[in-house]
Amino acid sequence: MVLPGISSERIPMQARVFFALAVSIAIAPLVMAQIQPVVQPNAETMLYYILTETMIGLLLGFFVRIFFLALEFGAIAAANFVGYGSVFAHAIESSESTTPLAMIVTLPATALFFILDLHILILDLLQRSYTMFPPVQPFDFEPTLRALTTTLGAAFRLAMQVGAPLIVFSLSINLLLGFLNKMVPQIPIYFVSTPFLLLGGLLVFYFLVGAMLLNFHATLMSYILEFMGRG
Repeated sequence: MVLPGISSERIPMQARVFFALAVSIAIAPLVMAQIQPVVQPNAETMLYYILTETMIGLLLGFFVRIFFLALEFGAIAAANFVGYGSVFAHAIESSESTTPLAMIVTLPATALFFILDLHILILDLLQRSYTMFPPVQPFDFEPTLRALTTTLGAAFRLAMQVGAPLIVFSLSINLLLGFLNKMVPQIPIYFVSTPFLLLGGLLVFYFLVGAMLLNFHATLMSYILEFMGRG
């Protein structure tokens, strides 16, 4: 429902439902030892465990989704700084409009998420969640909120790292052109700065987009492995 790529609105709902059923059937024998002691015929107890496990699964997927939202946010902010914010394109993950630069970043990031087998780590994390959050114990919200805070902090730093090259480039050029406009007011600075920002921002993005994506997936992988190590 919330995992990047699989939860996209462009994938038919039937395919997502069958994928969820397939994952559930594949993981069920591996976690039967943790589930069997709490399985009771009481309807209220079963409903409690169904809601609890669903919430844990949503949280695990949302933790990963936060990084992709931060990546898109950083790309949109960078696009606005270099003058591409007024151009709109269709997003890959949803039906909302976004900038072409953000789409160019998020589409390869989603593809690399599956190429680098990070989705396999998520499935492994889903299996380990029955050890990290044992069904026999009441669900504890305190460590979950701490993990959410840590994830938001890491995602915010990632968004700053993704958009930093273009933001620094834009601020530097605008500062230099501002000094130039003060020294030579006769120059139509707007007509000089706009194409320079557009072309320069595009060149900076061209040379650094590979490093941005590699840094993003390295950060995401290290976070997933660190989260798995906590269990």
